[in-house]
Amino acid sequence: MKKTLLIFICFLGCEKVDCDKIVEQYKKEKLWIIFSENLSKQSYHRFKIKGRCKNNLDTIYDEENRYYCEYKKYFETGDTIIKNSGNSIFSIHKKDTVLHFPFECDGKIYK
Repeated sequence: MKKTLLIFICFLGCEKVDCDKIVEQYKKEKLWIIFSENLSKQSYHRFKIKGRCKNNLDTIYDEENRYYCEYKKYFETGDTIIKNSGNSIFSIHKKDTVLHFPFECDGKIYK
């Protein structure tokens, strides 16, 4: 049983990822929020943050998204988190600088 499970896991891990398909899906996503609190501190899969949206209403953005989770360590209260639809750049606008993170898949950077 353990041997079969190990072979199955290895097979799944070795499967080729269709990065072009993933980036096209990612480009459709849209996010604009002024960050105030990370509500998913313990999860690497759940991206759940609290903040204010463009119309100045309090909001919670909650999505299962590993890619966004990679950048939670850069968030500070007051930062504006932006991901526009139609492109693959995720941005964190701070008081004195802007951090841009292009989508990366299988070692290739998509702009």
